[in-house]
Amino acid sequence: MKYIKHISDSSNDDFIVELEDAFGLEGYARWWKLLEAIAAQMKTSEDYTLAYPWSKWQIILKGKRKKLEIFLEHCQEKQKIFLKHSQNVSETNGKSSGNILEISCPKLKEIKDNYTRDLEASTKLPSRLKEEVKENEEEKGNHHSSYYDEDMETALYILSKIQNIQPKFKEPNFENWINAIRLLRERDGRTHKEIKTLFSWANSNSFWKSNILSPSKLRDKWDQLEIQKSSNGNGYRSQADINSASTGQVVT
Repeated sequence: MKYIKHISDSSNDDFIVELEDAFGLEGYARWWKLLEAIAAQMKTSEDYTLAYPWSKWQIILKGKRKKLEIFLEHCQEKQKIFLKHSQNVSETNGKSSGNILEISCPKLKEIKDNYTRDLEASTKLPSRLKEEVKENEEEKGNHHSSYYDEDMETALYILSKIQNIQPKFKEPNFENWINAIRLLRERDGRTHKEIKTLFSWANSNSFWKSNILSPSKLRDKWDQLEIQKSSNGNGYRSQADINSASTGQVVT
């Protein structure tokens, strides 16, 4: 679903009025950010649920978890959304890798159904232009979404490796982490696999594991780490390096 019908007088809706009274314009903006996020992945009118780790919801809705919990619970009390909490459990080790929040917004089913009918009845846009708009949206939207999701997944991978060593490591600013990973890709030409592989090596090295604690630090020390990794770091070769070299797989 690429479009949400935004009614021009929606600010007069009782729910929106209450939302602004409780949370100000920040609440109004956050509500539409939420709808946009769910609608962006809708393929059918029944697909009005979206599940992400709390860390990603914090990025999408621009706020700290406690603040977002209050906002989302308010929306649920008004029966605009429904929340479901769960744990993301790894199939390999059976351990939880973080809290997952699933948000459902049935109202989007009605909006999408109405939009589909309006779209089918519309003859204002020439067919050639319709195809051009569709191709441009898909090219930009899918490209951005695909890379963003992989950047986020890589950031969560790095966090999980650090927390394996230091369980009380504080949750980072994921926007900064994702931006550093983007720069590694776009400016430095690194792939997600290369980022994970080098961080995994540094995370298993007796010296670097306490010094490389973010994607930006990894980027800053990349060349130095690559040299030491290639020369086995003054005689030290981690198990992660051995496994990665022999299998070609990122060590998790």
